[in-house]
Amino acid sequence: MSAVTFPEGTKAKDAERGEPRQRPPIPFVPKSFTHPVTTEDTTRSVYVKLDGGLKEKVNLYKGGDTEELCKYYMVLDDMFKKKNLLQQWNDNDAEAMRIVELGETPENESALLELRGKKAAAINEAFNLVDRTLDGAAKETWRECKQRACDKEWKDAQDAVQPARGKTWESLAIARRFFSLTVMVKDAAEQQKNYHENYVKQPRGMKVRDFVTRNHHLNAYYPYLLCMADTDGAPDDMPREDTKLTEMRLSQVVLRAQTQQVQDGWYAIHGSKIPTDVNQLRDELDPINVQVQRRLKQDQLNRKNQDSVHGSSSDKKNGTVRFMSGGEGKKTDTGRIPRKPKGNGNKGDEQKRHCNLCAQFGGNHSTHNTSVCRRWTKEGKQQAGWKQQRPNGNGKRDFAASLEKQEKEIHALKKLLKKKHKKRKRAYQYASDSSSDEESK
Repeated sequence: MSAVTFPEGTKAKDAERGEPRQRPPIPFVPKSFTHPVTTEDTTRSVYVKLDGGLKEKVNLYKGGDTEELCKYYMVLDDMFKKKNLLQQWNDNDAEAMRIVELGETPENESALLELRGKKAAAINEAFNLVDRTLDGAAKETWRECKQRACDKEWKDAQDAVQPARGKTWESLAIARRFFSLTVMVKDAAEQQKNYHENYVKQPRGMKVRDFVTRNHHLNAYYPYLLCMADTDGAPDDMPREDTKLTEMRLSQVVLRAQTQQVQDGWYAIHGSKIPTDVNQLRDELDPINVQVQRRLKQDQLNRKNQDSVHGSSSDKKNGTVRFMSGGEGKKTDTGRIPRKPKGNGNKGDEQKRHCNLCAQFGGNHSTHNTSVCRRWTKEGKQQAGWKQQRPNGNGKRDFAASLEKQEKEIHALKKLLKKKHKKRKRAYQYASDSSSDEESK
């Protein structure tokens, strides 16, 4: 697989739209990137002989997450294909069926024995290849799964006991399923497709080419994920989800994963066109994404320059900058504009306020000084312009009196409305009586 470059510091949630109800089997941002292994890599490897005398190096699988297991299955199937093991099995099996139809003869029996030997050699090499490419605890787990699939009796859908399967390609697939269940859930394919199609978005700062490449990786893993169609009791016509997304569906996933600005730019150019080729869509989105990123950076730079001229939002919040009508900010030496002092401007002036006249003749003497008293003259007479603002001596409104007055007004209003209602009723009765008298005449 080709390498994918993620922006530094990218986390799993940076590539997700919303919050998935359950974590996917394979997240878009791989765990090897979000949780890199700091210890020295101790992965061992073996050389596998291929046809023609060639050898290929294969790293041993010693366990890991779902993505690591899918990568191992991809390498394993590639080895099967290069060694032509499955094709040999199918060819020998087809030839054996043809010979059986010809009838039982000594020559046919001898040919059948030879073909069965070739089939056994092919399947044994496949099982041995799995054993050789596993390491540690994964190897012990595989041996248990292999024994359960090949050497033990099993029950069919009707709960009837069947003999051991032996080593066949069917039992190899069943052993792989048992082995996969130790790493992933049985509906991994369904969960992965729901996550891939509905929650994946392109992380900020990631190139479109890397994003598309990563989507190709996720799409290649589907055939190796478990799906509900293989569970016991699943209906025969149940659709399988362990299949790759089509080019059209994958293109729609890539387009929906872009920001709204990039999507608007693409639709502005192509109208109502439906993308059907992922690589073509990648080439179309790449320049649009670059242009949008450039514009966003320019907007951020403009805002930064504007804040440096007029003061940032944090300065305005802290009160260190006050915008005037001319648009320029004012600062003091301390970086803060002081509030207007109360009283006469002297520090602590509010504690020194005292009016000798109010203290002598009555009134609140602590709210003002004698020189600004507007109530009493020096002779003890009230000034002509004085008006009592608070009639109650305690400075509190008489709420009981106000409530009583309000109740009286409401009672009078109800009485008046009742009297008007009676007048209307009488007038209506008089009008109806007069009309009836006219009709009788």
